Amino acid sequence: MGFLPQEPVTSLQEIAGMAVTLESDLAERYADLANAQRGRGEAEAAELFDRLASRARERCGVIEGNMQARGLEIRLPDLAGLSPFAEIDVESGADEPPYRMTAYRALALAVQYQECVFRFHSYVAAHASQASVQKAAEALASESLGLAAGLRVERRQAFHAERQAGIGPPAPDARLVTSLADLLTAADALERALSQGFAEHPEASRLSEQTAQVMAEIERLAETAGPPSLELVAAVEAWSRTQGRRDTRGSVHDKARALLDQAFAFYNAVVERAASEEVLAAAQMLSQRCLERLRSLGGSA
Repeated sequence: MGFLPQEPVTSLQEIAGMAVTLESDLAERYADLANAQRGRGEAEAAELFDRLASRARERCGVIEGNMQARGLEIRLPDLAGLSPFAEIDVESGADEPPYRMTAYRALALAVQYQECVFRFHSYVAAHASQASVQKAAEALASESLGLAAGLRVERRQAFHAERQAGIGPPAPDARLVTSLADLLTAADALERALSQGFAEHPEASRLSEQTAQVMAEIERLAETAGPPSLELVAAVEAWSRTQGRRDTRGSVHDKARALLDQAFAFYNAVVERAASEEVLAAAQMLSQRCLERLRSLGGSA
């Protein structure tokens, strides 16, 4: 990514300026993709890109507001008219008109954009000279990593839809989770699928250890959670059966990333509609554990 600072960034003004530049450019790109998908009749994809554009604009506002509160002026970088995503555009051939992109193509591009933002914030966090700057950059990196994970799920669904592949649901429906027991039952199935994928692969030992720790946390919480609903159990069993029909090609890390993306999307959806404080807290913990393992994989597709 050519937008990475060539020298360590020492001021909050510079970091804020780079972050605002990234998010502003991203908001425009997502808005263009939303309009293009709307013109193609892809209403769901258009709504997704609308939300992404809105979220990028909100992040700009938060950064600007924080700087104003500190009495600091944002220092925008001199890009000589170039986009911070220019390298992605060249490498991926994204210079084609957005209206010609299928939903899958647009989502694949969005994944690359979001991973680009993740790499930037991770770089800033790693080279930050102030603890407050490091903490803020790490938070932005985690948010970008989570967005990338969700987009990869959407991208895979679009890929299969365009090829009429008729695959099963990416994970149990989060709307079925009405209790802590429901959440833990679904989480147990998701994490077991991950654990089984790592069992015979020594190169995945770190991920296997992390997943074992998550499963232990799930087991501990389940001791007092009570029974899950029959509807949720049926949905989890149906999802588990689809795992036996998964594509066996690709590296163990590719498969791990696909399952982690699915798990994160599920946990994040539960967070958004949690029925109680205990469900919210558990779902937030589980989504964070997914991000930690995605970070171990490098956060890229």
